[in-house]
Amino acid sequence: MTNHSLSAAIFFAIASASPLLAENNADQLGGDHDAKPAAAAHDESVTLPVAALGRFGIATEAVKAQVVAEPILSPGWAIYDPDGEALAVTPAAGRVTRLAVGLGSLVAAGDILAEITSPVFVEAQNSYILKRAASMTAALAVEQAQRSVDRGQQTGDGLSLAEQDRRASELRLAQVAMKAAQAEVVAAANTLRLLAGKGLDLEKLAADGMASVTLTIRAPASGTIVDRGAVLGQQVTPEGVPLFTLADIFRLWVVVQIPEALLKGVYTGNPVELTGFNGERLAHGVITHLTPEIDPHTRTSRARVRVQGAHTLRPGMYVQAAIIPGDAANAAPVLAVPESALTVFEGKSVVFLETRQGDSAVYRPRPVNVGPVQGGYVPVLSGLIAGDIVVVNGTFLLKADLGKEGAAHED
Repeated sequence: MTNHSLSAAIFFAIASASPLLAENNADQLGGDHDAKPAAAAHDESVTLPVAALGRFGIATEAVKAQVVAEPILSPGWAIYDPDGEALAVTPAAGRVTRLAVGLGSLVAAGDILAEITSPVFVEAQNSYILKRAASMTAALAVEQAQRSVDRGQQTGDGLSLAEQDRRASELRLAQVAMKAAQAEVVAAANTLRLLAGKGLDLEKLAADGMASVTLTIRAPASGTIVDRGAVLGQQVTPEGVPLFTLADIFRLWVVVQIPEALLKGVYTGNPVELTGFNGERLAHGVITHLTPEIDPHTRTSRARVRVQGAHTLRPGMYVQAAIIPGDAANAAPVLAVPESALTVFEGKSVVFLETRQGDSAVYRPRPVNVGPVQGGYVPVLSGLIAGDIVVVNGTFLLKADLGKEGAAHED
């Protein structure tokens, strides 16, 4: 299909969806043109069903006051906010026997991620059980020594001073041994808590005397699983790759590389507009950190941008960052529209205003006086007020539609 045929197909689709154009088409096919009101012949507007706007690529934006300046353009890439990331690792060597989650899973802190069989974990449990038993034995020895001392003092059976000293010495030794045994229990319990977390029931373990071979790996924080290094049956160690990486996918940063020659006017707090290299606007944000040094190899400095409104931005995506310079950031805002909103119709610079009438959207050209384009935006000197809804994508279809209608009226 040629470009001409493609345009004709688009116009036919618009005419079919637009009551105004359908009426014009009926006139051209033999309708009573003279019977139409004269005002309708001069009504420069296009009406489309609201439900069809996405199909025709019509996008709008509210006119607002903003700083219009030539931005500093630099490349960058999106990353997860490091403060919103967490790694799940194994605290002991073992073999992965179960994977409870996969990539993209949303988990809460404490949720089970995986299970591993770990000889180290088994040994730590057995050590706790034995030391707990030794502590109980030491406590019984203290009780026995205390009763011996008490019995000698109460019966008055004429024990020698040497015997009394011997029994008192045995009690002190038993008390020292008990404290040492209790300290070893605490150390063994701490080791188990490091391995299994607070979810391990130490009292049940001591009562049952049965060690579990399964070590449960739990989520250290809430988030989405964005990377999984664990494989079923894999041997893992604390020094190996993380089993899982979790991140808050709604907290993003963009790292921007700014050439040394463009650093003048770049400061923390500068607003930044982020677009794809195809021109699609992705998000906006502000510079929160600027490295003080210059990379000797690339002759660039790095800025970190806290991102807002990142609906289509993805980690790893390359972007074009438009940084509003520091002097412009303090300038007075003016009414402005994107450059794509401006077009020429009947020899005048116009934008298309949108108004809604029930399930229909009506578009009319509005002449405007504008200043020079800066940073993709056009200052509006007159013709619009804040809050007006203007078309920022699809103006060529609307203009062509009006031109087609005007030609039909001239026939």
